[in-house]
Amino acid sequence: MNSNGPAAASNISIKKSTQYTCPMHPEIQRDAQGDCPKCGMPLEPVGADAPVNDSDLRSMSRRFWVSVPLTLAVFVLAIGELIPGLDWRGWFGEHVFAWTQAILTAPVILWSGAP
Repeated sequence: MNSNGPAAASNISIKKSTQYTCPMHPEIQRDAQGDCPKCGMPLEPVGADAPVNDSDLRSMSRRFWVSVPLTLAVFVLAIGELIPGLDWRGWFGEHVFAWTQAILTAPVILWSGAP
């Protein structure tokens, strides 16, 4: 008797062929994920039953929400010079004030702006 009978056949799953297309160039159709040859955007699955990959959205959302408080801090430091009575440059000292702004700005530009 063959041990690869009906039980073994039921373990074989039939994989659907998912088509991927570029959101900007719908004429581009591929059988596998990748980048659009015209614009370089990642290809997205076609159809309602297509798997959803939202890793780019999560990554960009995380970058945005980390950048918001850092940007607001730099904004408040910069605007503080324009408000009479707020002499933050004098309170911190010239070098500390400049380095504080540079340290707060670096992650926004280098990490959040990297993509």
